[in-house]
Amino acid sequence: HFWSLLACFLFAMAEISGHQAPTSPGFTTRKDCRQADDGSHVQATCIPSDLPPILSKFLEENSLNSTVYDSANNISRFIRINPRKAIGIPELEGQLGETLTPIDWLSCVSMFSISAATRIAGCPAYREGQIYGLDVSSAAAVEVLDPQPGDVVLDLCCAPGAKLCMIADRVNP
Repeated sequence: HFWSLLACFLFAMAEISGHQAPTSPGFTTRKDCRQADDGSHVQATCIPSDLPPILSKFLEENSLNSTVYDSANNISRFIRINPRKAIGIPELEGQLGETLTPIDWLSCVSMFSISAATRIAGCPAYREGQIYGLDVSSAAAVEVLDPQPGDVVLDLCCAPGAKLCMIADRVNP
């Protein structure tokens, strides 16, 4: 809690003194980006123009880094191959139209990174249940949980269910 309180204190002090809270480099540009010069350096607060107005306003008012919401960042998406309906990598790459990048540190599952622009819903492998869209953080949570055959697991956040399918595959191989 100490670090959270310290961060809140520093941001409050910056606001009281009239300085803008520090921002990370790499903000997207927009015609109405504002710059504030506090005498030692120039800071820019730029909100991506494709965000809903209410979110843009919230980010700007709270000096939050908006780059995570920028669709131009090309954040990766992840898929998992269903071990019960396995598909070959070359066939899946052909269906998706791109090369899959394996997530090697998740040793217990076949997880791959794909481009954020890739739409898996139209892919035959997705429609046939051969792949799931699953965030790598969800897969990591299952790996840390390490469910074993015969374990009983209650998933209270089971929506849409890809993590639960991964748990089921570990409990009932």
